Amino acid sequence: MGFGKVIQQSVKQKTHRFIVQDIKNLFLICLIFNGNMVFPTRNARFLTFLSIFNEKLLKTNLRKLKLKLEPINMMNTLVLPSLKDDWVAGIIEGEGSFTVFILSNSSAFRFRYILT
Repeated sequence: MGFGKVIQQSVKQKTHRFIVQDIKNLFLICLIFNGNMVFPTRNARFLTFLSIFNEKLLKTNLRKLKLKLEPINMMNTLVLPSLKDDWVAGIIEGEGSFTVFILSNSSAFRFRYILT
C-alpha cells in the first residue's frame, strides 16, 4: 500500500499485523472505509474511531498549521455485499480493527488500524 508497517504479533503462532499509525495515512484509511462498511458492528466501531480521529485532527491542526487535513464527514451507510465485491473487503471487515489508546504517561493519543 505504500504506507504502514508489518510487525510480528506472535512468534509462537507465526502471526503478523499491518499497522498504520501516522495521522496522514490514517486519514487516507478513513477516507477509504468511510461509507464502505458492510457489517453494522464494524461500521459502529469505525464511526466511533472516526469521531475520535476527527477530534484529534482538529486539535493537531490547531497546533501544527502545516497539516492541511480537514475532518471527515461521517457516512453512516452500509454497503450491500454482492458477488462482485473485492475479496479484500471481507478480510478487512473480518480481521481488521481500528483502535484508539490514551497513553498512560501523558494526555497523548495513539490511533491505529490493524489487519490481523
